[in-house]
Amino acid sequence: MSTTQRLAPLLPLLPPLPNFPPEHFLALQAAGVHTVPHLLFTPLETLLTCLPAEIGTRGLEELRSAVAEVCGAEGTRAGDALHLPESADGAGSWGVRWLDEVIPGGGEGRVVELAGPDGSGKSLVATHLLVAHLLARPEHTTALWLDTRTAFNAQRCADVLDRRGGPREALDRVRVVRCFAVKEIWDALDTMRVELEATHEPPDPLPPRPSILMIDRLSNLLESTLTGPNAAQGNATLTSLLSHLLLLARTHSLTILLLNPPSTSSTTTSRTRALTNPHATFASVRGRPALYPSLAFGTDATVWIARGEEVFGTDPRDGKRKEGRRAVVLDVLRSRVGGSSAWAAFETDGVEMSAINVFAT
Repeated sequence: MSTTQRLAPLLPLLPPLPNFPPEHFLALQAAGVHTVPHLLFTPLETLLTCLPAEIGTRGLEELRSAVAEVCGAEGTRAGDALHLPESADGAGSWGVRWLDEVIPGGGEGRVVELAGPDGSGKSLVATHLLVAHLLARPEHTTALWLDTRTAFNAQRCADVLDRRGGPREALDRVRVVRCFAVKEIWDALDTMRVELEATHEPPDPLPPRPSILMIDRLSNLLESTLTGPNAAQGNATLTSLLSHLLLLARTHSLTILLLNPPSTSSTTTSRTRALTNPHATFASVRGRPALYPSLAFGTDATVWIARGEEVFGTDPRDGKRKEGRRAVVLDVLRSRVGGSSAWAAFETDGVEMSAINVFAT
């Protein structure tokens, strides 16, 4: 088990806890409570039965509240939400207009899920976000792409860079790691954490520092573990991983994007294929993201990406659109950082993304 799944890395980030002094952590570990899910999701009464008497209910509740605050997804005050569309313009940008329209404020410190069927445009959107991120940041910043299906397309990255007028040398700052087991994901995150925590002393050059992380895709490694006799362990693994990703994003102002296909259960039977997604803006949207609901509620937002014809039916612009171009729709299924049910559309030739009025005739 990777140490990043444990409580220990969180301790320096916790505020002083009057009712839970540092020496109580040793008693907690001696009782076998090592991970965030174990602490947060085990009933309080069960935890108290295996802990020394000096660790009372008040101290344990104080600790759980502090850990949940550190690991939890970012919230928005209701009063602030009224002003999000106007105030977010200068707060940060994704570098991709259509994502700015549906999730204002940019991606720093956030974990966002990009979900949708194969061929819908997830990888294209992710590639544009990656390129925009590299071009907008200093040369010592890097990107990490964790690939669980050997699908990273370096040529598409180069083509997008060419269209955006960026140097292809920017790709040298992207590290692609193939991960075929959950442990390899943890190992890659451990390496990234070391880079993020590296110190710098002038006149030494700034060390490489990751600023964006893409994972494509967790469902390849985890979806089969969420059902059957080992479902509890699979859910605990996913919850622990998401808690750690949120912690990394918050602590180091990382942008983290999780590419995610539809759930296999929503594509393998005629009954589930016919079901609409109750969180979608459009009734025609079918299916739901894989690893639902754990992944959805462990991230800051979920954006469903679909082909325009799957959302609107026959596109009235097809007769006017240049050959090889198609419409793509971004639909926010849920969001803690902006309004759900927001959506945007663009058209693409597989590389470029350009404005479209889907209702034009």
